[in-house]
Amino acid sequence: MKKNTFIVVVILIVATAIFSVVLGFSPHIAVAVFSGALFASNKKLAFMLPILTMLFSDVVFQVLYLTGKNTYPGFYGIDQLINYLMIAGLAFIGLYARGFKLTNILAANVAAPVVFFLISNFFVWATSGGWHRPLTFSGLMACYVDGIPFFWKYLGSTLVFGTIFFGATILSKKLQPIKVK
Repeated sequence: MKKNTFIVVVILIVATAIFSVVLGFSPHIAVAVFSGALFASNKKLAFMLPILTMLFSDVVFQVLYLTGKNTYPGFYGIDQLINYLMIAGLAFIGLYARGFKLTNILAANVAAPVVFFLISNFFVWATSGGWHRPLTFSGLMACYVDGIPFFWKYLGSTLVFGTIFFGATILSKKLQPIKVK
């Protein structure tokens, strides 16, 4: 792994944990989209980065929970594995933004939270009836309605952090170091 790539990975992992814990405003979906675009030529890294950022922030949450500074644990069972796989899978959507074209970046950063919302709420409904919703079509629709407040948070955080990640990358490519004689 190149030194610059390693620095990007470490910054994203640490920043994701800090923002998740301190603000409750999670950049995980944006990290997945960004890693798919940035590391399109290295698919292994593109799919591992979102998992690493989630794992690191979950470790921080778990430590806070064990020390009594947080009310919910960082590790919560098999559903967590499904979340990890869903977030990593969103890197596929990031591949669409790999050319760093503005319309593709925007489309990927809107599509990823929509896909996550649809899939995650389906699993909530199918595995636990989502707030005890019946396993019927109307129960599924009610589960989606129940999840709308979460969707706005996913969409907002993805747009904010996607703008930061992609914007900083584009800006850094445009800025050239000044040579001092």
